[in-house]
Amino acid sequence: QWRQKIQLWEEQAAHLKGQKVIVHHKNWSYLLQWLGIDIIGDIEEGESALHWLGESLIFCMICIALIWEMRRTKKLTKKVNSYETELQSLKGQLATVVKKQFEDWELSKSENEVAWLIIKGFSFAEISTIRSVSERTVRQQAGAIYRKSGSTNRSEFTASFLDDLLNQPRIS
Repeated sequence: QWRQKIQLWEEQAAHLKGQKVIVHHKNWSYLLQWLGIDIIGDIEEGESALHWLGESLIFCMICIALIWEMRRTKKLTKKVNSYETELQSLKGQLATVVKKQFEDWELSKSENEVAWLIIKGFSFAEISTIRSVSERTVRQQAGAIYRKSGSTNRSEFTASFLDDLLNQPRIS
């Protein structure tokens, strides 16, 4: 679940930083330019004051909305950047915690690699393909990892890291 949440944050950050917001602001800017030129043309052509005052009011309302939207976008971009920075920090901290735990359990190099792949959610078959070993070997290494970690299975092993992050006791 936390992996999905991190992925969702990354997708939201990418979306907010995307070109859609910039294009949106440019479209409003073009509308304002066109409306401004139209208002000047109406005045020069002698249109009624009511007509060009109405357009001027619309022009002012669009200006206010555009300024408000640009300020809002700036705040959101700042917020997204802050989240991205925090997210990168948390990812680094998580990796450090996991590495330290692997050291404490005295996992072999192979077990270490398998443990990372288990945490990332790969199946034993996928791990065996990635590591170019038999699935039986991966299962034996996973068994050793579970034994050294005090876990009985994959779910308990993976959940132990989440429990530590959330500062929640294990439920036995």
